Amino acid sequence: MITYMLDQIRLWLVEMLFLIALTVMLGLAFVAFSVIYFRLVSRFHQPQPVICPLTGASALVHVAAFPSAVRRMGGNVVPRLSRCTLWPANAACGQNCARQLTHLFKT
Repeated sequence: MITYMLDQIRLWLVEMLFLIALTVMLGLAFVAFSVIYFRLVSRFHQPQPVICPLTGASALVHVAAFPSAVRRMGGNVVPRLSRCTLWPANAACGQNCARQLTHLFKT
């Protein structure tokens, strides 16, 4: 009877330690993502000037912070764009101008 109770307590303790470790790891991942996200938001909250590779014209682009943060967590340093001043005419572009912003994205 006592042995069974001790085994149950040990099992419960192991489960609690696993849940605590899982919670800590998820919390650290959330903090890391939040730091990257807020750094991106603070860096890219203003429109960024770029030169359109398709037309050669200058344009102002807005960076999509959340998708860019997710891509950054995956190791991709090319941000995603949410708006461009040339998009009504060139809405199907491949966002190649975003590569011009990678120097801001890396630091």
